[in-house]
Amino acid sequence: MKKLLIILCFIALFSCKDNSVKTETSDKYIFGFFAGYVATNIYSHIYKFENNTLYEDTNHDYATYFKEYDANWKKMPDSMKVHLNNTIWEIPQQLYNEKDTVFGMPDAYDQGGFYLQVIKKDGTSRYWLFDSNTKDIPQYMVSYIENLRSIIWKFNGY
Repeated sequence: MKKLLIILCFIALFSCKDNSVKTETSDKYIFGFFAGYVATNIYSHIYKFENNTLYEDTNHDYATYFKEYDANWKKMPDSMKVHLNNTIWEIPQQLYNEKDTVFGMPDAYDQGGFYLQVIKKDGTSRYWLFDSNTKDIPQYMVSYIENLRSIIWKFNGY
């Protein structure tokens, strides 16, 4: 009976499905939402995930299409990583083939936009800006941007 109990414990232990978020990545991810009302009242929440650590930008500057986002990073509590999910690392490969860095008209009519930057472990960097109106971005990016929206809102308590 004791052997049977030990075998059942091993089966239960090794058959559990791992639903945890895989946060091991050698790439750096910078992502967030920005908006501004007629170049004033800037609303910006930009985050970075690097070396299994989550950071928030304290500058709250406006993301622009002509340069990478310049930030002042502050470490966030580890408990905030619970809001990340595995799809954050699963950027559609088609995006890397795009020559454009701006999709739609982010914040052109005060609707805001999303910023995404990936810095590979070899130091290469790419960044993109996306309209928050998902009708104006490539179809293959819609679910990814919706996922970003959800994560950012959770970081901000929505």
